[in-house]
Amino acid sequence: MVIAHHLLQRLNPYALPPFGRDVVAFGLTGAAGVAAFFVLSGYLLSGPFWRQVLADGPMPSLSTYAMRRAARIAPAFWLALTASFVLGLTLLHEPLTQFNLMRYVAGVLFLSGWHWSTLFPVDDNGPLWSIGIEVASYLFLALCMVALFRMRVGGRRALALWLALIVMVLGIHWLVVSYWPMDLTNAGWQYGLLGGAKEWMPRFSPVSFFAIFAIGVLAGGVRSALTERQNYLADAAVILGFALAIAALAASMYGLSEGYGLLGIPYRFPWFPIGVATVLAAMPKSRLLGRVAANPVVLFTARISFGLYLWHFLVLQLMGEFWIAGAGRGGMNDLGQWLLVCVTAIAASTAIATVSFYVMEQPIIRWARRLEKRPAQRAVAAA
Repeated sequence: MVIAHHLLQRLNPYALPPFGRDVVAFGLTGAAGVAAFFVLSGYLLSGPFWRQVLADGPMPSLSTYAMRRAARIAPAFWLALTASFVLGLTLLHEPLTQFNLMRYVAGVLFLSGWHWSTLFPVDDNGPLWSIGIEVASYLFLALCMVALFRMRVGGRRALALWLALIVMVLGIHWLVVSYWPMDLTNAGWQYGLLGGAKEWMPRFSPVSFFAIFAIGVLAGGVRSALTERQNYLADAAVILGFALAIAALAASMYGLSEGYGLLGIPYRFPWFPIGVATVLAAMPKSRLLGRVAANPVVLFTARISFGLYLWHFLVLQLMGEFWIAGAGRGGMNDLGQWLLVCVTAIAASTAIATVSFYVMEQPIIRWARRLEKRPAQRAVAAA
C-alpha cells in the first residue's frame, strides 16, 4: 500500500481519463498502509502477553521482548538510515550541517518521532519517519502490560481493561493536540519535509499512533481468547473487516492522503484500523480465506516487507536524480514511462530487501534467539 502510494504520487492524474483519476485517487489512500503496519505490530507483539494474561500465568520476559525487537528492527533500520544519510551527502548533494546531523542521530536513537524538527531523520528517505514512533509503541506496550500484570486482572476482564486504556490514550492525544500548539511559520509541504512535519504534528505523534497500535493489541487479545476451532463465521468476519477498511479508504479519496479521522488521528481512525484488526483477529480462525491468503507470494512478501518499506523510497529518489528527471511528485505524464519506473523500482527494492533479509536480518534474528537460550542452559547446568 505504501509503495503504491509513493509510485502514484509521481503520476500526473490529469493526464489520465476520469476513470484513471479515480483509480489514482484510491491508490493514494495507500498511505494508510502505515496504520496497517502499526495494527499488525500490536497484534503480533501482544500475543505472548495475552496468552499469559488469559491463562493467569506469569508475565513473559521483558528482556527477551526487548532483545527480539532490537534484533528485528535496529540493524536493518540503521543500515537504511545510514545509507540514506551518506548517499544524500554524496550523490544527492544534501549539505552536512549540525541540524542534519542532529536529525540523523535522533533517528539512530529512535527519538526522531518526538519533535517536528527531527520527525524525518534524513531528507531522501521520508518513510523512515515512522520507525521511531513504532519503537515508542513497543515501549508503551511493555509499560502497559507491566501495569496489567501487576493489577492481576486475568481472563477476559483484561480485554475490557485494555479497551478502557485505548479511551485513556485518546484522552491524552486530545490534551496533546489541544494544549501543545504548533508554530505554523513555514508549515506545509511546500516548505519541504520540515514544513510537512510541522503540518503533521501534533496529530502525528507517538501518542496518536499508539492508539492505532493499541487497536492491534486488542485484536491480539481477542484472537487469543477465541476457541481454536475454525468456522465459516470467521470467514464472514474477515470479509466484513476488509469491507470496513476499504470503505474507510474510499471515504478519503480526493482528500488529504493523511485521512485524518476521530480527534485528528490519521488514516481514517478508528474505522480503518478496526477493519484491519478484524481481519487479523478472524483470519486464523477462518476455514477458507486463511488458506487462500497463505500463498507463497504473500509469505515471501511478508518475509521481506520490512526491507521493502525501508528502501523503496530511496530507490525512487535515486531514479529521479540519475535516470528520469521528471519522476518527481506529480511530474510524469507518460503512462508507459511511469509503468517502467514502477517495474524498475519494485524490482530493485525487492532485490535489496531480499539480500537485506537473508544476508543480515535473518542471521541476526537467529543469533538473538540463540542468546535467549543461554541463560536457561546455564541454569540447567548449574542445577
